[in-house]
Amino acid sequence: MGHNVYFAEPLYYHVAVAFERHGFTYQSGRKLMQKIERGFSPAGDYISLLDGNTPFRHPNAAHSVRLRSWAIHDGILGQPYTGVTMYKHVGKHAGISTTNEAW
Repeated sequence: MGHNVYFAEPLYYHVAVAFERHGFTYQSGRKLMQKIERGFSPAGDYISLLDGNTPFRHPNAAHSVRLRSWAIHDGILGQPYTGVTMYKHVGKHAGISTTNEAW
């Protein structure tokens, strides 16, 4: 295709994590992703909200990217998941990971 840089706008949390694993980095939204990671950490703000009250707030969500994404879709952040844009330089892996607690 002849391009040196590719841009992406992940519309869901789990998609952003997948792009990270493929070598993308953040143009915008990295602070949000880091906030989400802190929120799902053992002392985080979202842990108490993973009460199983809805099917999307499973107590094990803190340890699963897929389940976190469902909880985010269910509104656990208190705001929409928007404003995340990413890019990748062809042939380079950015080495970014905002998910230390989940796989």
